[in-house]
Amino acid sequence: MNQKIAELLRLQIVGLNFVERTAGLVRSLPIKILVADGGTIIKNIPIALNTEVPCEGNEPQFALVPDSSKKSIIFFEDGGVQILSTDTRYIHCQSSITMVAWFNLPMIDPAYNDATLLMATLISTIPKYIANTDFITRIMVMPAGFLQKDTVYSQYDLDLAENMYFSHPYDYGAYQFDVMFSIPKACLDDVEINPQSCI
Repeated sequence: MNQKIAELLRLQIVGLNFVERTAGLVRSLPIKILVADGGTIIKNIPIALNTEVPCEGNEPQFALVPDSSKKSIIFFEDGGVQILSTDTRYIHCQSSITMVAWFNLPMIDPAYNDATLLMATLISTIPKYIANTDFITRIMVMPAGFLQKDTVYSQYDLDLAENMYFSHPYDYGAYQFDVMFSIPKACLDDVEINPQSCI
């Protein structure tokens, strides 16, 4: 459910001129990384849920990891879904979705000292109401607030204290949205269990 909602939110911001790399929902995925001595270490990095991770080559895995070649990276994290109530026609739900954004300030505007204006632009671009899609209806997006900076990227092994891409002239932030929506009961399919597909 939140994967579809995150994609709806992502589509609202992709047209902004400072937005370069985007993804809908991401997950923290352990990746083996070669080190200088020829060994490997495992680090958890953000990977888009709709991305198949290949066994060889680093570019697809590191698409959402900050570096100096990228102008910006914006993706969404899943905070869960709650069913609030049901009536004869609808199941009413609330999702928590966090937008995580990283910016290479010199590539966007060298005059910027931080990401305040960029974050404000992202947040204001997401409308309060989003058109129905598939089986998700009555979508209302409510701003919930900024996350503390020390919690942003905390589920990934990106060494924020040591990594130069998390200090000036780069900046980052995260903002949480609560999304209210309804699912028409008539759109729910019966659950089909097919144990033979699990070979």
